[in-house]
Amino acid sequence: GRLCLVRSAPNRRIRLGHDGQGEKRRLHHYLKTLPAVGEKRSREIFDRKLEKERTAQLRVSYAAVELLPPHVKKGEYENTPIQAWAVRVWEEGPPAKGTQLEWFLVCLDPVTNATEAWEKSDWYACRWMEEEYHKAKKTGCQIEDLQFRTEAALQPMIALLSVTAVLLLNLRQAARQPDAQERKATEVVEPIYEEVLRGWRYKQPREAMSVYEFY
Repeated sequence: GRLCLVRSAPNRRIRLGHDGQGEKRRLHHYLKTLPAVGEKRSREIFDRKLEKERTAQLRVSYAAVELLPPHVKKGEYENTPIQAWAVRVWEEGPPAKGTQLEWFLVCLDPVTNATEAWEKSDWYACRWMEEEYHKAKKTGCQIEDLQFRTEAALQPMIALLSVTAVLLLNLRQAARQPDAQERKATEVVEPIYEEVLRGWRYKQPREAMSVYEFY
């Protein structure tokens, strides 16, 4: 009775449709044969190869499938197919040296039109910010190194560091913008933060730091 959305990594064995009579195929290969549905959409992405944000033009397609059980059983699950819906999201015309966006998604709630397929794309697009948020807490704020021994002591500190993690994320996003080396850091963080960090870093009077310098 629960819903989920996952990204397919292995090119799994599937059966087309939900009637148990469909042709057996490979998920990724099959989705690549389907035409795009609906209008294309634009999405801002951070291209790791180009090391900058850019606009990607995306298309979407979908299909009802049954995920077939693996030949080699690992773990505890029933040896029956799982009825699901598969969604492919891909980029048209990526830059020559850039990273082409392509997602193969699988979900349990119905996808019967382009609007529902784009909805699943939007859900999955939240993944990176969620991961970066937790990374900011774990790495940036070292939340796993806290030595409190009670829940009552730990929870307020997690709340405080969660706010700090959001600040770190916002700062990083600002530092990736084209104007980061000219824009004043005080437009992104509290002026006292910039003043203290500037004094600690340079040890002598100088003009206020930019967003890029502060980051």
